[in-house]
Amino acid sequence: MMENKVFLSFTFYSTILILKMYVVAIITGQVRLRKKAFANPEDALRNGGLQFCREDPDVERCLRAHRNDMENIFPFLFLGAIYSLLDPSPTVARIHFLIFCVGRIIHTIAYLLRLRAPTRSVAYSVAQLPCFSMALQILLATTPYWTQLHARSLTAGRTLLAPGSSQPAAAVAFPSQPHHSKMQSDMPGEACRNPLPWTRSLDIFAGHSSGTSGKSKMLAQNRGFADTVFSQRTV
Repeated sequence: MMENKVFLSFTFYSTILILKMYVVAIITGQVRLRKKAFANPEDALRNGGLQFCREDPDVERCLRAHRNDMENIFPFLFLGAIYSLLDPSPTVARIHFLIFCVGRIIHTIAYLLRLRAPTRSVAYSVAQLPCFSMALQILLATTPYWTQLHARSLTAGRTLLAPGSSQPAAAVAFPSQPHHSKMQSDMPGEACRNPLPWTRSLDIFAGHSSGTSGKSKMLAQNRGFADTVFSQRTV
């Protein structure tokens, strides 16, 4: 894995982004102490009283910058890791990672220092471009697999259908019992004693399996039992 140049580049820029998130978290804590704006009562009591358990615009700005990092850097970590496994060009991959990393750093600086708009928005938009590019390449690389899988499932479904019929082969060879009952009730006299279609299919199957004496005997017994049962019903 560490011989993969693309993955090494991804690891380098991802580590920089994670360290940047730690820096934003530290800055948020320092701003809380300086502004005396704490989120928990115990922290406020330790630093002057419950009146300091309050919100502050500067602290909220730091929190928004941190949340924005989580909303964008975490998806980048997933996309970049999968993208590294696709064996892309090392130079192209490095450009993707570099653009995202620089864009996120500029976005954080613009957020914390309140730089004039649209600096933050432009940095955010530029950083999203490599993410969309990597996501598109991942989809293009994985789509043929799902297409082949869908084609195989359709082929398997067709093989289960009998030729010239929309019903499965098992349903054609062995119709449902109510159909047999109706057919037998419509056939008077000795015709009712004739084997049903499914018993004739057993005869055919027994003929193909003549080499196996055990199976032939079992099929013959089953057929004889079926003839006896239907003969008793018609008497």
